[in-house]
Amino acid sequence: ESSAHAITQNHINILAESHTLPTNLQNEVNRLSEQYQFFHWHLAFPEVSAHGGFDCMLGNPPWEMVQFQDSDFFSAYPEIIRQRTRAARQRAIAKLAKLEPDLYQTYLDSVRQVNSERHFLDNSGLYSLGIIGRVNLYKVMLESCWKNLTKDGRLGMVVPSGIAFDDF
Repeated sequence: ESSAHAITQNHINILAESHTLPTNLQNEVNRLSEQYQFFHWHLAFPEVSAHGGFDCMLGNPPWEMVQFQDSDFFSAYPEIIRQRTRAARQRAIAKLAKLEPDLYQTYLDSVRQVNSERHFLDNSGLYSLGIIGRVNLYKVMLESCWKNLTKDGRLGMVVPSGIAFDDF
């Protein structure tokens, strides 16, 4: 039996065929689903998918960059963010492994989550336009909503003017 953290494409195929996974893997799938709050338009709105998409979508997506910033994470820790160089900051962060292991683990988990989100956006094949240049969630949401419209559907989103003028 596989370890709880070794979910493979074969396991996904087994789930897609409506078969059951070993208990430890099913528990891991449930944990990840709860942690990441996966959302699938076609599952959430099956009647809309059957119709060919939405006739109208309106929204105000988050305007957040998909990149991890040590300075944001450690904003309450001046002894870390005041370091003059990146190398010095990394050394101060590494010291947390012994001094504050819970905080250090939370930091590692946060870095992993942002890197995983970026990896998904870059490699899922779902976002060919929204991932050009620095990735901001509003661009990803705009592309996702646009793809979920009917042929004659209308989309209204509150987004920065940079969507039309920025280099990327």
